[in-house]
Amino acid sequence: MTSIIYNTDKFFEIKKNYVASNKDIDKLFSDLFNLKKKTYFKQDFSMVDKKKNELVSYLNKITPNNYNDMFKIMFDICKEHKLTPFLIENIFKLSTSQSIYCTYYVKIIKQFLEKAEDKKEIMDYIVEKSNEFKNVSIKNNIKDNFGLTYDEFCENNKLKLFKKGYSQFLGELYLNNIIEYSLVIDTLNTIISNLKTILKTSNTDFVEDSILCIEKICSTISKKMNVYDRKKILSDFEEIQNHEAISKRLKFKIMDLKESL
Repeated sequence: MTSIIYNTDKFFEIKKNYVASNKDIDKLFSDLFNLKKKTYFKQDFSMVDKKKNELVSYLNKITPNNYNDMFKIMFDICKEHKLTPFLIENIFKLSTSQSIYCTYYVKIIKQFLEKAEDKKEIMDYIVEKSNEFKNVSIKNNIKDNFGLTYDEFCENNKLKLFKKGYSQFLGELYLNNIIEYSLVIDTLNTIISNLKTILKTSNTDFVEDSILCIEKICSTISKKMNVYDRKKILSDFEEIQNHEAISKRLKFKIMDLKESL
């Protein structure tokens, strides 16, 4: 007979997903987690959750004055409890709602890549999440605020913050040599191409969304954009700006963006 040995993490995964159905197995789980000799299982599980909450808390407390201390604490926690993927995931989430801290969040990732042993795992996740933005940027369209209910207005603003934050974060990752230029410029060209396609239809729901993303990516990476891409994008802007479906407000936004390039 082959014996199977489970570590505590695997055991807890089974317990979390187990649906009560067999009285004998139910009793086994109950006895196992109530015996004093087995309390270390619960302690290990609660400790991981506690450390996850601490990491999120530290991310929200970062300031220019405490950055170095916060980074050291977070790095030590991630190293001891193997929570680096969790931290990176939450940095991506927070960057969309707190774009003002994008610079610090990117700095954390950069330092983790310099120090961590699992560099490939971190990079694979970053590239995966960055590529996802090509789809995210053209979903959940922003609406015109006119005529919206209060709840719809709040949801609209959340979407704007999300797309603005993600666009800036993507640009900041490139500026810090974490992702390749091709990934950012491909994303930018995809959004521009999608916008031009939308303008050929009667459905203009995604126009403001697209321009918002384009504006933030361009303004973030403008100084490191190559000459060819700069000329192409300026030409695209000229075509988009002159389209009848573009409102005056958005035309002025495009004109400002052209000047910045």
